[in-house]
Amino acid sequence: MGKVTFSLNVPLDGCIDHEAGIADDETHALFTRLMDANGAMLWGRTTYEMMASYWPLVARGEVEAPPAIRTWAEKLETKPKYVASTTRSEFPWTNSHHLTGDLAAAVRDLTNQYPAGVLVGSEALATELDRLDLIDEYLFLLHPVIAGHGPTLYARGCPATGASSWFRRSRCATAPSPCATAGPTTQPGRAVKCTTSIEIALPLERVALLLSDPAHLPMWLRGMEVHEPVSGKHGELGTVSRVVLRSGKQTMELTETVTRREPADLQVIAPGTVVRFEREIEGAGMWNAARERLSAAGPDRTRWESENEYRFRNPLMRLMALLMPGVLREQQLQHMEDFKAFAEQGTDVRDHGP
Repeated sequence: MGKVTFSLNVPLDGCIDHEAGIADDETHALFTRLMDANGAMLWGRTTYEMMASYWPLVARGEVEAPPAIRTWAEKLETKPKYVASTTRSEFPWTNSHHLTGDLAAAVRDLTNQYPAGVLVGSEALATELDRLDLIDEYLFLLHPVIAGHGPTLYARGCPATGASSWFRRSRCATAPSPCATAGPTTQPGRAVKCTTSIEIALPLERVALLLSDPAHLPMWLRGMEVHEPVSGKHGELGTVSRVVLRSGKQTMELTETVTRREPADLQVIAPGTVVRFEREIEGAGMWNAARERLSAAGPDRTRWESENEYRFRNPLMRLMALLMPGVLREQQLQHMEDFKAFAEQGTDVRDHGP
């Protein structure tokens, strides 16, 4: 008897929009290997219709695609594909079959028919299979991006089989990213904390003024599109701002509140002073407290220490933070390195793409 595996691309915030992840060669190569390792695909009607509207065109060469993506499409074309649906019975795509009758019995029959296993790729169908305790393994490809919108995987909580059982059956791969092996540690339901530091070859006063000025944000913070006060003035204690970030086709809207700014006057900073900027950021499914600390590291050098605390609202997001903590730290360090290049050399991230 083959096992049933539920596999899906999932950004850090658990969004299951099929356009929210990183659709590159490595992602498709991974799923091609996974498909090869299983005997058949199992989808719901909505997923089938979405897949059938595009991938046959790629397989026939009617849509241009890189070799790895074309290989995925060609293999998917001939792979046995089963569709669980109560509203549709005809599925004309090559080697597609309607799964009829009692769902639990039909899936068990599939696992007997395909000893190599059955690969499930539909979230709604997987939820029902969870209820029936028919999923043997969960395999998520975690993408180091935040979609900033729904729908999300398991928005109502962990599968019916129970969180501990689900955790034992879960495996996670990571989408291509410069992830470090070091990083914060956490456990589901608790805060994730990341601390990074960097030295900048400029005096403390200059760094503090550049970092505190929101007009400079688009030049070093990738994807920054909007940073506008909703109440208060830019940079002042208590100011609440609307922030809009873009990553590829995805847009995320956040609310930022300045919770600390010391000293208030950055024009003349007394020797030995530590400059502190702190803010809280809230968005879809997440809360982040950012604490920046600037101190003189020499006559013309500044040390920037950044501590970020993250809290995620749904169980999947907390699990992903546990399994791939290096992504958060590396994203944080990337922002700091981009600021360093901007401050020291005038480099603008908008001139070099995402």
